[in-house]
Amino acid sequence: MQSRLDGDASPCALRISLNEVVALGKWLQGKGDTLLDGDDCRPKPEAGDRERKTDKKTDTRLFSCAISGGDGLRIDPNGYLVPCNCIREPKINVTRQSVKKAQEDTLAWVRSRVFTADSKCKTCREREACFRCPGKALIEKGSLEAEIEWFCELARLS
Repeated sequence: MQSRLDGDASPCALRISLNEVVALGKWLQGKGDTLLDGDDCRPKPEAGDRERKTDKKTDTRLFSCAISGGDGLRIDPNGYLVPCNCIREPKINVTRQSVKKAQEDTLAWVRSRVFTADSKCKTCREREACFRCPGKALIEKGSLEAEIEWFCELARLS
């Protein structure tokens, strides 16, 4: 569960416990499925990336999820192409310009974003196992760069 688009965090109170999430993930893996299949925003870990420490040389791109590859873009009911369901700006009206141009412009914006604040997420090696994303951070904490402790703990347990 995550906050609503208007910032109301009450749905977060409905999150199951971290241990239940981990147990569910293990159960799904035993069934030949994974918790990560489907519309997953998490980057895929590479060999050796799961060290539990920070490293100032880690990737500082803000978006390391499906959006940066072009898979997260959405067109809302009003005809605006937006980066994702959680991030509603920038928005480009695709009735006034081509979808291709709107996609190129939005992807350029996404790919140019880097961490600017002193966020723990910026240098965290757990980013490779974390469900936190800039959109979730924006609606829950008001900043694309904010950490969400629930996701930090989940990444540590996974």
